[in-house]
Amino acid sequence: MLIRRVQTTENSADDTGIVVYMMDITDRERQKKRYEEERSCIAYIQLDNYSDVMKGLNESERANLSVEVTKAIANWADEQSGVFS
Repeated sequence: MLIRRVQTTENSADDTGIVVYMMDITDRERQKKRYEEERSCIAYIQLDNYSDVMKGLNESERANLSVEVTKAIANWADEQSGVFS
């Protein structure tokens, strides 16, 4: 819907005219929604100082941290209906 004020007299303070345009945008909105739901997205994730953090950990802590990071990324991908590999 589009609403526009229309000047009906030379004195704009006295104007009360309004024009209302109503357009059917159902098909356009449906197409827009379909596009938003179906478009592909690729994410490249780079962890800053990851190797430095890993150096200070023992083998067990490294494995646990790696699993936790992988789980967090996989959960995010699932929430986005994405694929993580």
